[in-house]
Amino acid sequence: MSTTRTSEAVQGWRSVRGPAWRWERASSTAGASLRGLAVGRDEQLRSAHASLGLCRRGADGRREASRRYPAVAAAEALETDNALRERLMILVLGDCSPAEIAERLRIEEHIIGVWESLFFDVRDAREATGWVFSHVIHPEQSRGNGSLAARLKMAFAGGEGDPRCRCTPAADSW
Repeated sequence: MSTTRTSEAVQGWRSVRGPAWRWERASSTAGASLRGLAVGRDEQLRSAHASLGLCRRGADGRREASRRYPAVAAAEALETDNALRERLMILVLGDCSPAEIAERLRIEEHIIGVWESLFFDVRDAREATGWVFSHVIHPEQSRGNGSLAARLKMAFAGGEGDPRCRCTPAADSW
């Protein structure tokens, strides 16, 4: 698949499925062959697909997945830690760089990149205000998490705080 077609496929999946589109796609196809799935050279999608396929084999498969795909396992651990997940969402939506996020939260920059790719692919879509509200802010509001929705709105709109990382206090003040 050409780079242009791969980029168009990414934009299409993201626009319809939301920020966790890669994880959803990998979850829905785990155990199936990657042939014909139009994943191109999307390494994060390939790794998540393979990891989830191993996880379907039970405890031994989960251990093997963690061994073979440690970055995917670490990203999944970030996603399941609600407090950390919320901080990450605010920092990314507030336009903090992965390096700044890594420094603030004391997480490897590479792992933050994998988490963003699999669970919060919004960086390249920040200009699409309606998409951000529909796929990021509104779902939190609908789940009854009004506090997070409000903080996401402030971060996205450029609230108080560091101008490079809007509306985002230092990690030790959370």
